[in-house]
Amino acid sequence: MKKQSFWRYLTVAIMLGLIGTSILVQIVRIQNSPEVAGSPARCIYLENFLSGAWRNIRPKWQPAGREQDSL
Repeated sequence: MKKQSFWRYLTVAIMLGLIGTSILVQIVRIQNSPEVAGSPARCIYLENFLSGAWRNIRPKWQPAGREQDSL
């Protein structure tokens, strides 16, 4: 490998590492911001989703050839 290629690959690797680190820093910064703490609607949505309060909605009609399930 030529010396020039080594420095090129090293520069690209460092740049990608810095981009990845900056993305992680932004995620942490946004999660800890006061604007996120003031939005309870998102918390309720996530709580309902994780608790299983929202389930699949089935139609009241059944396709031909299938018996109706007892709920």
